[in-house]
Amino acid sequence: MQRTLLFVALLSLVAGQNIPFQWSSCASSSAVTIHSVDVSPSPIVYPGTARLSVDIDTLRPIHGSLSADLTMVRTIGSIRLPIRCYNLGESQFGSCSYSNFCEALQDLTGWVEDECPNQLTQQGVACTCPIQIARQRVSFTQLPFEVPDIPPIISFLFSGNWDIEARISDNVGELGCVLLKFSIKPK
Repeated sequence: MQRTLLFVALLSLVAGQNIPFQWSSCASSSAVTIHSVDVSPSPIVYPGTARLSVDIDTLRPIHGSLSADLTMVRTIGSIRLPIRCYNLGESQFGSCSYSNFCEALQDLTGWVEDECPNQLTQQGVACTCPIQIARQRVSFTQLPFEVPDIPPIISFLFSGNWDIEARISDNVGELGCVLLKFSIKPK
């Protein structure tokens, strides 16, 4: 096992070609039309501040609990490594079904009710769970969120190129599906 981890760590250092942030829709029809998504810097650097820009149209009101089915694949060189679901106490990581995706987004971004960015509140989007968004256009640019530090002993597991498919739903049904491709690297 130790030899395998050492091999993966060395391979990730040698074969680390960064890819630019990319997105595409993977829904044939959905309640949310995605016009653009961007994350900078590219590659995403940890620890540090990343910035998120999004432009969407909600074609119906979004309300209630958000859930997400994520499929995650990490690429090292030309080797694609599907990431299975890991239960980490009260949280999960990997290709999992997340039943409370709204709280996971709050944990990731730090956008909670008392600290909700003005760009969101001015459009009637509150940083609360369960989520409530009217049928409307939602557009924001360069909203900052902190990318946490990852301990060096496990950082090789996170550094590299990632493909994530996210199918997001609310209490009514599927909102949409997005494919994200990006790189993560240490500072």
